[in-house]
Amino acid sequence: MRLILLSGSCVALAIALPLHAGAKPKKGKSGQLITKTATELINDDQYDDGSAEATCPKGSHLISGGFQVTPQNPTTTDQIDFLTAESLPTSARSWKVYGLQPGSGGSRVKLVVYAYCKRSGPTPTVVEVSKSLNPGAPDHADAKCPKGSKATAGGFRAGIDAPGDAFLLANESRRFSARVWRTGATNPSGNPAELKSYALCTKKVKKTSTRSATQSGPSSGGNAYTVAKAGKCPKKGGALAGGFAVELDGPSEWIAIQQSRRLGRFWQTGVRGDEGGPSTSTTSEAYCP
Repeated sequence: MRLILLSGSCVALAIALPLHAGAKPKKGKSGQLITKTATELINDDQYDDGSAEATCPKGSHLISGGFQVTPQNPTTTDQIDFLTAESLPTSARSWKVYGLQPGSGGSRVKLVVYAYCKRSGPTPTVVEVSKSLNPGAPDHADAKCPKGSKATAGGFRAGIDAPGDAFLLANESRRFSARVWRTGATNPSGNPAELKSYALCTKKVKKTSTRSATQSGPSSGGNAYTVAKAGKCPKKGGALAGGFAVELDGPSEWIAIQQSRRLGRFWQTGVRGDEGGPSTSTTSEAYCP
């Protein structure tokens, strides 16, 4: 398990992620999007945790990443309580996702992580911002790219301190403006916890468009699951990255982001919650070339 470091101020850090030298892969065109995956099985006992990290081939670089959490047994009727605590870039070629089971009695889960890669174009740098969230009202952290670059993708880390003394529930990770990636969360615990937002900043980017889709839910009762699918991006390129935002009825709502991934020309977001109110809604965003 991970211990979080708490800070009373918001700190921004720009990290250059240079492309590692290596042999150029033999297959695929230079402008073609490459998808690499990594899988981890996580047990269903309380506080069981796990992570997976997908890595782009040598000679390519990361442009975005995503994930999906499903029951290990596709026919199970058990609920999935798994909390995705972080989904973020770890190098110029790798994307990592980490989470844990907050309770027991659910289902053993399969975590699949996606790294979306290209061999051509500029390699993004990463701007990281951290903020301490006090218990109670929702808050957010904005990672802002330097002038001359755009936020083409991003990620989040919602701090969790085992055994649950301090934790956050991520409810937003998306491009807020041309240069800003926003991460939002609620803090239903009794202690401060750290929220981090990561912006992948790319220079010399042509104008991109955003396609969004909103679905009502998740609603209260039955461990409801809501899926929002944003697109269609143009056939040439498809969805290069994506994000999500969940509109909550109140800060005490329990939600878990369990899917945020590319589906060809679409970006799909899946959210589970058992305390949603009538105005709870889920928005998925696809960022298109």
